[in-house]
Amino acid sequence: MNTYRRHCTDSTGTPIELILSAPFPNPNGDSADWCCHIETRGLNNNYSQTIWGVDAIQALELACQIISAVQEREGLQLT
Repeated sequence: MNTYRRHCTDSTGTPIELILSAPFPNPNGDSADWCCHIETRGLNNNYSQTIWGVDAIQALELACQIISAVQEREGLQLT
């Protein structure tokens, strides 16, 4: 699976990794939906979730919005 990794630091300088997969079709094959997997590493509360959309673009857009919200909420700075 292709992934995009963004490296950040928190306010104390701790390295944080935000991971976003490329969109992929529903692995169960029971619908035409698409999904992206997102994950954070290095936070006190690591996060991992699959984000669903009706197509690849929607799944990717929703996943990017969640990654951006996590980055903003945690006050992460790109490195």
